[in-house]
Amino acid sequence: MRKHDKNALVGVLIGRASSSQKARSVSRFLKSCIFCAVSTTAGTTLTCVLSLPEDHKWWLDSIAAQPKATIGLEEAELFYAERVPAQSPWSRGTMKIGDKPPCGADCAGCPMYKKSCPGCIATHYYTI
Repeated sequence: MRKHDKNALVGVLIGRASSSQKARSVSRFLKSCIFCAVSTTAGTTLTCVLSLPEDHKWWLDSIAAQPKATIGLEEAELFYAERVPAQSPWSRGTMKIGDKPPCGADCAGCPMYKKSCPGCIATHYYTI
C-alpha cells in the first residue's frame, strides 16, 4: 500500500455532459478512481471532489483543459481548495496495488504512459 502525502491537493471538478446519462457514466468512472472523495450529478452537471498527490496536479489540469478527450465531458472547470481537506482511498491510505487501475483504464496500452503519465498510482505500472 502506498502512503498518502499530508500535503494532498484537493480539486473540485465541475463539468457538463452531453446528457444526464453521460454525466452519470462519467461520475461512475470517477467514483472508481482512488483519488475520488465524492462524485455526484444533477441532470447534465457533474461535481467531483478529488484528493490526490501534488505531483498529480497535471492530471486534473488535463481534464479541465481537455474534458472531452480525457473523460468525455463537454466542458469542465476546476477549482483547488486551500483550507478544507477531503478524503479519498489514496489519502486514507486504503488503496490496494493491482494489475489494472480501479477505473478500468489500460496503462500499458495508453499512448501517454511513460511519456507524460507515470501510470496509475494504484497499479504495478506506476513509475515514480
